Amino acid sequence: MLPALSSPPLSANRPLGESTRPVPPQRTGPGNDGASRDLKQLHEAGLLVAHGEKRGRYYTAADELQEIRRRIVSARDPRDDSDPFAGV
Repeated sequence: MLPALSSPPLSANRPLGESTRPVPPQRTGPGNDGASRDLKQLHEAGLLVAHGEKRGRYYTAADELQEIRRRIVSARDPRDDSDPFAGV
């Protein structure tokens, strides 16, 4: 008989329910608590406007932040939309 057919499957040597896949490492970076705290601080500073409550809450830029963006965008060089392959 062939050895592969006569030996038990690898999973037969493990206790029931034990996974063969490695356990992913625990997250060490900022989680949802850190992000929520940062959004709350930006809201309290007047840079973000909160909409909704609890899980449906989202944020948009406050007028001051939108004005800063407008000034930055208007100071940029105009966009060059010409076709780079026109002469090829």
